[in-house]
Amino acid sequence: MIASIAIVACSSSERTRSGPTGGGSVARATVELLRSYPQIAPRVVGLPLVRVGDGYRVTADEPPARGGGPGFVDVRELRTGFFARLPSRAGGPMRLGVSDDLWIEVAADGDAPVVAAPVEGALVFSEARPDVDVVMSASRGHVEELRLLRSAKATTTLRYRVRLGPAARDVRVRMGAVEVLDRDGVARLRSEPWFAVDASHRRIDLQPRLVGEGSARVLEAEVAAAGASFPIAVDPAWGPPTSMAFARADHTASVIASGRVLVVGGESFGSSVLSAAEIFDPVTRTWTIAKATATSRTLHSATVLASGKVAVFGGATGALTGYPTATSTVEVYDPATDVWSAGAPLSVQRYSHVSALLSPSGAVLVAAGIDAVSHGHLLDAEVWDATKSTTTAVTNAASSYHARGAAFGFGTNRVLLVGSDNENDSTGDVYDGATNQFAAAPALSAGRSFAAYVGLADGRVLVAGGRILSASTIVSSAEMFSPTGGAFGAANAMPGPKLGAAGAALTTSRILIAGGVAADSSTTPETATYLYDVASGKWSSAGALAAERLRAAMAPLPGGAALITGGTVGSTVASTAEIWGDGIAKGGTCYAPGACASGFCVDGVCCATACTGQCESCNEPGNAGSCTLVKGAPRGGRVACTGTGTCAGTCDGALTGCSYPSTSTVCTAATCVGGTSTGAAFCDGKGACDPTPLPIDCAPYACGATGCKTSCATAADCVSGMFCEAGACAKRKKQGDPCSSPDACATGFCEGGVCCTTACSDACSSCNVPGSVGVCTSVPGCSDAGADASTDGAPPTDAVAEAPAPNWGATPTVAAGFQRCTKGSECASGNCVEGVCCDSPCTDRCHSCALLTSPGKCTPEPIGVDLKNECGAALSCVGTCGPDSQCIGAGQGTMCARNRCTGATSGVGPAYCPGPGGKCATDDAVPFECGPYLCEPAFGACSTSCTSSDDCARGYLCDLPSKTCVALPPPEDDGGCAMSADKRPGGAVALPVLALVLLAAARRRRAA
Repeated sequence: MIASIAIVACSSSERTRSGPTGGGSVARATVELLRSYPQIAPRVVGLPLVRVGDGYRVTADEPPARGGGPGFVDVRELRTGFFARLPSRAGGPMRLGVSDDLWIEVAADGDAPVVAAPVEGALVFSEARPDVDVVMSASRGHVEELRLLRSAKATTTLRYRVRLGPAARDVRVRMGAVEVLDRDGVARLRSEPWFAVDASHRRIDLQPRLVGEGSARVLEAEVAAAGASFPIAVDPAWGPPTSMAFARADHTASVIASGRVLVVGGESFGSSVLSAAEIFDPVTRTWTIAKATATSRTLHSATVLASGKVAVFGGATGALTGYPTATSTVEVYDPATDVWSAGAPLSVQRYSHVSALLSPSGAVLVAAGIDAVSHGHLLDAEVWDATKSTTTAVTNAASSYHARGAAFGFGTNRVLLVGSDNENDSTGDVYDGATNQFAAAPALSAGRSFAAYVGLADGRVLVAGGRILSASTIVSSAEMFSPTGGAFGAANAMPGPKLGAAGAALTTSRILIAGGVAADSSTTPETATYLYDVASGKWSSAGALAAERLRAAMAPLPGGAALITGGTVGSTVASTAEIWGDGIAKGGTCYAPGACASGFCVDGVCCATACTGQCESCNEPGNAGSCTLVKGAPRGGRVACTGTGTCAGTCDGALTGCSYPSTSTVCTAATCVGGTSTGAAFCDGKGACDPTPLPIDCAPYACGATGCKTSCATAADCVSGMFCEAGACAKRKKQGDPCSSPDACATGFCEGGVCCTTACSDACSSCNVPGSVGVCTSVPGCSDAGADASTDGAPPTDAVAEAPAPNWGATPTVAAGFQRCTKGSECASGNCVEGVCCDSPCTDRCHSCALLTSPGKCTPEPIGVDLKNECGAALSCVGTCGPDSQCIGAGQGTMCARNRCTGATSGVGPAYCPGPGGKCATDDAVPFECGPYLCEPAFGACSTSCTSSDDCARGYLCDLPSKTCVALPPPEDDGGCAMSADKRPGGAVALPVLALVLLAAARRRRAA
């Protein structure tokens, strides 16, 4: 059986299911079951969860209190800005981040939206899927999303949607872990390597992989469940990468460019040997997973080359029980490209050996160790040359074994070999590149094994602690090698004995020793650390490690600090790292207050003052170490200025706190949309936008640019159902009421001075016939040769229109330049004809002011067009306008029904005659839409430009420079998905305001 886990950008299920609402027995049983798994139990812990909106917030970044003196601090205890927001329902997004713009959202796809049950700081989503429970919990520095597959019936394919914050450059998979990279390519968020544990407590490692591109990328992983016993717990844990992704011991730690530290290989859980490599960045204090080596290795050696690349040599490749297998391979890492390349192999498969750079030749001496074939200690050595891709054997053997000893370059192409895993060996050896030979160096005062070895830049080497044969015990004594005299001399003893400790030179005159064990009878490493001052020869306590460590690796950091990584505590292998610092000067990189001479570690550097102001920083470019007022957003982990949008606070470079826009600053512009006017809102001077004034219904007037109109010139200045009469908006009249223009009538037709149901311009029809007022009715006793069908339906001519009416397209449009009107006094010409201002009274037969091609100009109508029904009744195929503006008989293609508006932004096209005397084909008329513009009633066509927002459809505004209708911008909000009543002062009025808006909207719909 294979269980797939996937992270993908897609929509989640909308299925709804009710889950437990509190810490019920089912949810509690799920937590207890997970705690029965030894590998999972330490992860099922929870910080207090704070309910925020539709979820829970965890701020897991408050470091514990610690003393102000020098000492080590676990990197996980350093402030990273980490926060987590957990969903209240299964399938909701879980956001993890270190800043407002550097975050990742992960949401399970397909989970039912079960309500979370809080249980002891954890959130339990029971039956998020059939036979699948989900548990989320947060401890300081990371968040667990545990999935419990209860039986083989459980869904085995899981998918997650992923969204990255704007400052996240990419998400990638390395060595089973998922990393979120910042713009510099440094990992700032990471999941631990994914794994599952079955009911027999067997660990199953997962191998996630990314497929697809861009937003369609999918992160997939498979749980090999064949042979596994259920329930199975699956654990992706997320957080800032403040510890290594892989627990390791007997690894190497090398300082590379920018003070970063590269760790390679080592032994991990279950005696497995690692190929994984990781890089610690002292600036961000995070680990980034590097490309892995081709060969897993431990008890290998690593040397930084003159080029800045790192070469790793040999090492054991199998479990360190009995005689492990080993390799002769050499791999070279380029930090600039994150690429490993193969180097010339060694001549012997060796492990527990030593190596050192020959300067200035650039070659590397690889010496001693244990032969994986003969299983014996080696005395031979070889010179590895990267430029020549060769190895050359040293012509003679060393005088002593140096497995698990140390090698240090000094002078001109010379190397000192010292120490061993055998206290019988007290003699050192010096290699001379000029002769390619070893020469015996003066011996130590006594042979010692597993001592701490630290080299200084001037070639001196300190040997401290270890087990001495003559004493048969672990000692505190120390000796110093001098390259000038070529001999070892006594040094003051450490404050306490140590075996297997790690060491590093912090400066040219300070050495730090940490970890190891203090007594032969002890199986637990100790936490004591010691600092050696080379100039005075004095030792002092350097504080305590946060965790006991043996088989750890230490490397110096910029500013006189040091990093210790991994190691073992009993049978447990550590992935954690600790930083030590003391007396760092102003502006130097620091990790805790006690690391600075000033006692102030602020913004990652030693600061001259406490620099606690919200708008202060001690790490501004060019001014590191001095407290400076800043502009823009608060720096580092300081609390952000409150507010959003226009009213948000900011640092102005003059105040130690945030400054805010004044109360005269408009934060929400006055608007008038859809007949509702809302006044401007102003900032409150504290970061919030005061509540906007209550909306006002403009009826009977329409909206102006930013408020209600108070008078009208045309019906467009009034709301739907109203028309303009004497500068005021009045309700449109019903059928049969007296009228002076079509705009005055709800029917849209003003015929014979009354509102009529249809157009009624036939000479023998009227809307004023007694008993039928408002309905176009034949006038009794009237006869009109031009329209009387009894005369065979022909006008007073035998001519018939031989050409069809012009085709104005599927969506007829009318150009700008006309003026709507209801009476002549509204027009400069004094002529209001057919609803538009016309250049003349336009009383001649077959002339119109409402032609689409010449709006507002009295123009002869084309053949086949009779807009005013002067040559025949509407909807008939009797007569039409012909040449010389005379009536002729209708023909095929004659317009018998004009295009007309059916709504504010819609209309229907014209109908045409099938032939003389035929039925007007009104069913064939084609509807059209004008949005975002209005339909002009006088023309039955769409406008194509605007001079105000009243010329645009609802939801659009007029862009005056371009005279085009554009969509309304979205309203300003606080960036969230919902708004609670406490988002701004006066939240209590939110419901009444909403009610008024809805009432106004409903009133408009009824009016329409």
